[in-house]
Amino acid sequence: KPKHDDAPAAPQYSEQQVADAKKNLCDAYDLIRRAVSEVGSVTSEDQTVKFMLSLNTRLSFNTAADQLFAVSGQNPAAPPGLLNAAQTLGASYRKIVLALTANTGDDELKPLYEAADTSIASIKQACG
Repeated sequence: KPKHDDAPAAPQYSEQQVADAKKNLCDAYDLIRRAVSEVGSVTSEDQTVKFMLSLNTRLSFNTAADQLFAVSGQNPAAPPGLLNAAQTLGASYRKIVLALTANTGDDELKPLYEAADTSIASIKQACG
């Protein structure tokens, strides 16, 4: 009896599919970058406003993570390195939200931000 390989063959994508998927991921990242940057640029000395800004920061990171996972899932033809970086950034953003919500110290936040920065650098390199 011939033995069959149980693993399905990796999907093959056309150059156009790869280019379109890459553009979709890069466009999503660009919007995320602008949103997170805008949220991070607002400051205030008023305690109530500071609290609202911290919530908005968490919301932007969480929404960015959701968008990265959604767009990655919708664009499997994107280059593997870009897909991995987008998903890793989404995971980093979710960990940052949890750490901020738990009021962790800088020693716990620093490696999370560094991991996000590494993913961002990979995305920027892939997107050009």
